[in-house]
Amino acid sequence: MDFLIIIQKFLWFTLGCCGIYGAYLCHTSRNKLATAKLGKILEGEGLHISKNAYTKNHTVIVAPTREGKTTSVFIPNLLENNLKGSIVIADPKQELYEKTHKYQESIGRKTILYNPFDMKIQYNPIKNCKNDREIIEISQNLLINGALSYELQTGKKSGGLEWIQSSQGLFTAAVMLTKNISKALDLIISSNPIELDSVLSNASENIASQYNIFKTCIESPKTMASIKSTLASNLQLFTDKLAINRSDFTAQQLREQPTALYVSYPENKSSYLAPLMACIYSQLIEQLTDIKGLSITFLMDELANIGLISNFSTILSTVASRDITFLLCLQSISQLEQIYGHFNTLSILNNCKTKAVLPSLTDLRTIEYISKLCGTTEVIIQDKKMTKQLFTPDEVRRIEKGKILIIEDNMLPFVDEQNIYYEQDKYMEAAD
Repeated sequence: MDFLIIIQKFLWFTLGCCGIYGAYLCHTSRNKLATAKLGKILEGEGLHISKNAYTKNHTVIVAPTREGKTTSVFIPNLLENNLKGSIVIADPKQELYEKTHKYQESIGRKTILYNPFDMKIQYNPIKNCKNDREIIEISQNLLINGALSYELQTGKKSGGLEWIQSSQGLFTAAVMLTKNISKALDLIISSNPIELDSVLSNASENIASQYNIFKTCIESPKTMASIKSTLASNLQLFTDKLAINRSDFTAQQLREQPTALYVSYPENKSSYLAPLMACIYSQLIEQLTDIKGLSITFLMDELANIGLISNFSTILSTVASRDITFLLCLQSISQLEQIYGHFNTLSILNNCKTKAVLPSLTDLRTIEYISKLCGTTEVIIQDKKMTKQLFTPDEVRRIEKGKILIIEDNMLPFVDEQNIYYEQDKYMEAAD
């Protein structure tokens, strides 16, 4: 019996060793694959996304709160001179401005801090429109984002596409007439139907045309009252005192003079401000696409909180040839789908050739997407070929603190150290 027990223990020991060795082979094989082509992106210019990695591609970073996206990506990129031309920075907490604007000035960039609640620097998207077509597009964008903002803030339906189509002609006509979003909303809300008809029907041909489109959509005074009420709810933001009366910066200036434009606002007001933010970004991007000059980099923290940027998935596929690059930051793919829908979200992700993931993801949709994107490899265990995911969903979720997983173009994924600014003298000196 003792001999049988010894044999049994020996077999268990042998199997255990084989299992450990097999796991070691998987780990070693994955590490070799995951770092085999790291050297191809160590160019030392473009977006600095980790300790050793740079990219010139559109980039999306998926990062839960407090996992280092600001300290290891946004701040380092603004405390070194790898980005050329002008930079547009979404800076919800104004932290980026406070830590980096002096350095940006020291390397020759003009710095502008735009906060819609601060009257020092203003931006009027309507007066920046080149023609009536752009006013029509902005009016539609405002209505879409107003409805979306209302739904996100209250959890209630705002009326959807039918409401937008019914009210667009009226709102566009008022915006064309007043050249100001707040004044247009005030005109609609404070005027009775007869006064509105008198003002808008006797205005210029294009204004009257938009108003006539609206009149074909309403069936009764009750419908008119309902449209007014919905407009007042969804665009309540524009009854506030906002810095939108004049324009202290334009897309043309960004192409002509190296500029760091920081767009800042209270973080807890992001949903409330989304209609205006989406409108401003949509206009800047569209106009920059049509203007030649300095290269432009957009550093867009909390992309989903900015609102819905018009035709964004299409824009990403075309603007690289116009020397425009985007760094987008999300908390999860599900968050982006809530704004752009499933298929537009996939298109946005597909047009970002560089993807980076920080630790502690909990959104299963995002974890599965990243794991599948990393792909699989063949490993040999005990002379047998087996297929293994380079990064399983569990491994994606458990990325080590201080690390970053990067998927670059058609290369193999790899893990690198985060480029944390406060751990390096060169950045701390620049931040001072």
